[in-house]
Formats: sequence, structure tokens, C-alpha cells
Amino acid sequence: MVNPKLSGRLRVLRAIRHTAGDALPDDIYRGILRRVAGLDSSTKLRRVAVVDDVIDELIRLGFGKRPDHYAQNNKREWAFVDETTPTRRPLLKKIIMLMKNSGISHGKQVAYVEGIARQMGGLNAESMNGPVEKPLRMCCEDELWRIVAALSVHLRRRDTSKVQA
Repeated sequence: MVNPKLSGRLRVLRAIRHTAGDALPDDIYRGILRRVAGLDSSTKLRRVAVVDDVIDELIRLGFGKRPDHYAQNNKREWAFVDETTPTRRPLLKKIIMLMKNSGISHGKQVAYVEGIARQMGGLNAESMNGPVEKPLRMCCEDELWRIVAALSVHLRRRDTSKVQA
């Protein structure tokens, strides 16, 4: 059975490679595939998220631009949650729900949460071990608990300041 979404993403990947022409030699392209996807050929790609990662890397390196119809959505932004350990998944889903109710636009939510995590601290900084500097997908269970607490406090303060203003 053919996955139409995967086929479409593979067409985008091949179009970027084709338009890059001589600027993207075959050995460099295959090196990017190996580094990002762990494969040496786009014909072996079987997951939409992996193809998206390769496309994003090529665009980041300046080999193409994102087509207008190729938009990152909330499912893509939070795709790593389904692949995480069962003990971390409920905490990440709690963060997703907090962000869903926050009014922060899709595509910017993970970056927003990571920014809050980097700013954590305050009066109880010694007991909380300070801010979390790593990406959200790499956080342990303890760090996720701290991020949920800090995010809840931050959003509550932001909402009460809107009411008072």
C-alpha cells in the first residue's frame, strides 16, 4: 500500500535535490541522508517524519526552499512524544495540553517551552537544580516535572496579568 503523504514528501525531497544541481554533489547528498536518516538512499526512506527531517536539513543548509504547501503543523512539532518512553509520555502530553490552551501558535510551541525551561530558577533555584538547558525531547522525567510546574506558573501569571491590564 502506497502512503500518499510519504510519496509527496519524497517528491519534494527529489525536487530540492534536482534544483540544487551541481551545488549538491551526490556524495554530499548521501552524507546528509546518512547523518540525518541513517540511510544512503532516499528510496529506503519509509517514514514521513524522517523525510521531513532530511528536507528540513537540506533547507537549513541552503539547498532549497520549503514549498508553500509544505507546512509544519502541530502533529509534526510534537511527533517525538509518541516515540518517547512510557514514563515521560504523560508529562509531555500535559505540556502539549498546556500549550494548546496558551494561545501560542503551532510550530512555535516547543521553542516556547524550551525557552521557559532555560529561564527556570528564581527563589527555589537551589532546590530545583536551576534551569534546563537541553532540548525538550532529551529531558528526563524529573526535568519534565519541573518544566510542567514552571510552565503552569508562567501561564497562570500571564493570564492574570492580562485580566488586570
